[in-house]
Amino acid sequence: MISEKYRSIVNAILIALVSLFLISIVHNAPVFRSWELRVDDIFSRSLVEKNELQDEAVIVTIDQNSLNVLKNRYKILWPFPRLMYSYIIDYLNYCKASSIVFDILLPQSDITRTNINAEYSDSLFSHSMREADNVVLAMQMEDSSHTTDNQFHPARLKNVDFDIPTQLISHNNPSATLPLPSFQKAARLPGVVNFHTDIDGICRRIPLFYKYGNSTLPFLALSALMVSENIDSISYDSLDNCLKAGSYQIPLTQNGFFNIKWYGPGGPDQQFQYISFANLVQSYRQWQAGQKPMIEKSILENKAVFIGATAAGLWDMKPTPFSSQENPFPGVEIYATVFSNFVRGDTINQIGFSQVALYLFFILAGFNYLWPKWNIYYSGIMTVTLLGLPIILNIISFQNFSTLLPLIPIELSILLSLILIVVVNYLTVNKRKKIIKNVFSRYMHPEIVEKLTRDISQIKMGGKEIEATVLFTDLQSFTNISEDLHPAQIVELLNSYFERAEKIIFNNSGMLDKYTGDGLMAIYGAPIYSSDHAIKAGKSILEFEELGALDIKLNGRSIPLITRVGGASGKFVVGNIGSPNRMDYTAVGDTVNLAARLESVNKQYGTNNLISNATYELIKDHFVCREVDHIRVKGRQGAVKIYNVICRVENFSADQEELLEMHNEALLLYKGCNFKKAGDIFAEIQKKYTSDNLSAIYQKRCEKLLEDPDIIDEDNIFNMTIK
Repeated sequence: MISEKYRSIVNAILIALVSLFLISIVHNAPVFRSWELRVDDIFSRSLVEKNELQDEAVIVTIDQNSLNVLKNRYKILWPFPRLMYSYIIDYLNYCKASSIVFDILLPQSDITRTNINAEYSDSLFSHSMREADNVVLAMQMEDSSHTTDNQFHPARLKNVDFDIPTQLISHNNPSATLPLPSFQKAARLPGVVNFHTDIDGICRRIPLFYKYGNSTLPFLALSALMVSENIDSISYDSLDNCLKAGSYQIPLTQNGFFNIKWYGPGGPDQQFQYISFANLVQSYRQWQAGQKPMIEKSILENKAVFIGATAAGLWDMKPTPFSSQENPFPGVEIYATVFSNFVRGDTINQIGFSQVALYLFFILAGFNYLWPKWNIYYSGIMTVTLLGLPIILNIISFQNFSTLLPLIPIELSILLSLILIVVVNYLTVNKRKKIIKNVFSRYMHPEIVEKLTRDISQIKMGGKEIEATVLFTDLQSFTNISEDLHPAQIVELLNSYFERAEKIIFNNSGMLDKYTGDGLMAIYGAPIYSSDHAIKAGKSILEFEELGALDIKLNGRSIPLITRVGGASGKFVVGNIGSPNRMDYTAVGDTVNLAARLESVNKQYGTNNLISNATYELIKDHFVCREVDHIRVKGRQGAVKIYNVICRVENFSADQEELLEMHNEALLLYKGCNFKKAGDIFAEIQKKYTSDNLSAIYQKRCEKLLEDPDIIDEDNIFNMTIK
C-alpha cells in the first residue's frame, strides 16, 4: 500500500500537470487573451521611464494652429495645396533631414485654387521630391471592395532586395490606395500605413511587410529607416528570428510581427519634438527671404521628419496603450515611435507560456506538496507570495530587459492548482479533520479545534509550557441573588450573563477554557500565542467592569450582576488533559492558581479586579493601575504585589488622578509605619470618595495597628485584613 508521503507527492505532481495542461488549452481564448493584453498595457503605462525627447525623429504636425494660421494669414483651407508640401520638402532638404516621411495619403490631383494652379502645384511637389530624394510617401492596403484608381509603379522598389520568407509578409490586402503615379515615381520609397490592432482594438504590434501584386512593400517606419540609413537590402535571420537591415537588427515575434515599445503618452511635449506645420512654412519663407528661420536648421539636421495630421477635426488619433480622452495618441507618432524603436534597438519581448511551463511545473508541484502541510497562516502567506512573485518578476523583467512574462496564464495555473489542492485536500485530509471537529467542538473553543485540525499531531495527552495570562471571574453575591429565583430563572440568568461574558473574551482574542459555576476561566495567548496577551486581558477586565454596570432583565425585573476578576501572567502548562475517553484543553500551574486566588481575594479588599505584579509590568504603559497590597499565597515564597486596574491611560480622569495620588501617598506612609498620618489620608479619601472600599479597609488597618503596636511585623502590615 502506498504511504501517505508518496501519495502526497503523486497528488502534487498530478495536480501540477493537470493545471498546466488545462491552462495551455484555454489561455489563448479571447477572454483570457484580452486580459493578458490589458495587463501588459498596465505594465507598459506604469513602468515606462520618462526619457528625454527621442532625438532620432521630429514630427511636423498639421495641428489646429496650422489650420488657423494658413486660413487667416494665407487664405488657404484644408486640404493644403501640394505647393505647401513642396515648400516643406525644400526647407527640410536644406536642413539635411535624413528622411521626409508623409503620413498623408495623396491619391488624387490637387484642386485649383485662386492664384494656385493644381497641375503646377502637383508638379512642384514632384520636383521637390526628386531633388530631395529622401521622401517616403504613404500608401494604404485595402480589401477587395476597394477599387484602385492609380497604377502602381514599383520602379524604385526594384533597387531594394527583400530576402525574407513569405510567412513574414501580409497577403490579406488585394487592393491599395496609392499616391498619384507622378508622386510614386518622384518619391524614394512607398510606406504602408495600415493600422493593426489586437482583438481589443488596441495597437501594440504591427506587420512590417505587405504584398501587393508581385512587390513586397515595407511598413512606413521601415521605409523611413531604409531611406535615412541608405539601406537597400533587408534579410531575415531565422536563428535569432530577426530582420537585418544594414547595421540594425529588428527582432520579431513568433508570428512575424514587431512589438512596439511605447515611450509614454503621445502628443506635444511628450516623447517627440512637435513642430507646427505653419511654423515650418514660416521658416521656409524666412529662409527664402534671407532671414533667420523660426525653426533652425540644427533642430532638423540628420533627423527623420514625420509629417502628419493631429488636429482633432482631421481624425488621425489611434488607440494605443497610452490613449485616453485626455491624451489621444496621434497616428503619425506611432510611425515615429516604431522608427525610434528600430534605431535604438527597442522592442517588447514576450515570453510564451510554453517557455515557462517546465519551471512552473516544478514550482507548482512543490507548492502542491507543501500547502496541505502548512497551517492556514503560512498557507495564506505562501499563496499570496506565489501569486505575487510573477508580478514582481514581470516588473523586474520589463524594467531591465523590456520583456513581459505570460502573467495571466501563470496566475491562472496557480489559481487552478490551488483550487485542485483544496478539492483533493477536502476529499482526503478533511475527512479526518471533520471527525476531529465533530468530537472536539462539543467541549473546546472553535479556535482550538481549528488549530488542532491544521496539525492533527497535536491531539495527544501531552502539553507544552507557554507564557500567557489567565483570568478567573466570579459573580459577587450570586448565592444571595439566586435564593430569590427559581432554578429555571437561575439558568436563564446565567445564560444571559455568560453570553455577554463570552463576547468580551472572544472579542479580545481570549480562550474560554471552562465555566466554574457562576464564573469562568479564560486564557489569553493560548493556544495561538500573542505577545500582547496581558493587554487583551486588561481590556477584558475593564469590559467586565462595564458589564457590571448593566442590569440583566429577567421577567421584567432588573438584576444587577457585578463581576469579580483575578488575573495573573507567567509561565504555565497548556494541553489536552484528561483520559483517552475525555480530554479538555486547559491550563495548570502556579500562575493559574494565583489567578484563581486573586479572584477570591477581591472580597477582602472590596475590589472588582486584582492582577499580579507580572501582569502589571506587562500592561502598565497602557492601563492606569492602583497598587493594592502584598499578599502571601500558599505554595509561593515571598509576598506577591497585587494591583487594581482602573482604566485605560487615555481615559484617566481628573478625579481618578486625584484619588490615585492620595492613595499612593497614604500607602507610602503606611509602608513606612506612619499609621496615624496614613490613616488620616485614607479617611480623607473615604469622605471624598465614599464608594472607595479599599481606603476604608486601610483606614481600619491603621486604627488597629495604632491600638496594638505590638502586632506590627511584616506579616501584619502585608495582607492584614480587618474583619
